[in-house]
Amino acid sequence: MILVVDNGSSSARALVDAMRRLSGRVDSMTHEQVGELDGYSGVVLSGRAAAGKASNVNNARILRAAEREGTPILGICYGCEALALTFGGTLRRLESRTSEMRKVEVLKNNRLMRQREFLAYESHGFVVSRLPKTMDRLAASSVSVNEAFRVRGREIYGVQFHPELSGESGMRILRNFVEICANRLPG
Repeated sequence: MILVVDNGSSSARALVDAMRRLSGRVDSMTHEQVGELDGYSGVVLSGRAAAGKASNVNNARILRAAEREGTPILGICYGCEALALTFGGTLRRLESRTSEMRKVEVLKNNRLMRQREFLAYESHGFVVSRLPKTMDRLAASSVSVNEAFRVRGREIYGVQFHPELSGESGMRILRNFVEICANRLPG
């Protein structure tokens, strides 16, 4: 069972629907509703509609709990930003909000993105500007040098773009995450 944390993004419904098509076993809750993570093979954090201190605090709590339990994580857009901030990274506000398809170049082989480049839909006003030393940069775009990253040695990923709105390339990424969760070793 995969948990999708709905942070209020306009594409959260599309994300939940895509995950259900791919895995069949998905729970969806708002960040306020999430309690224990027992029984989940993975956690996906959606984007968000508006900033809020409560969402930041709740998502950090969820991320820390999943990390302690060794649960795979996929942070999307705001979820990616929350992931970077929770583990010591920094953000930068863009001069103007981006909302478009953009080419993403994969820089490092990884289990989440098994393609060299692809088009992805971006809709955000911030980018991850600095990763903590515990994270590896996986992909870049013309807007973000840290378009995708991973916590070193863990199945914890952040993607600045929205795979649920990125066509077949995005579906491949979500399918890969479902496989990562399905192959999770206990403990």
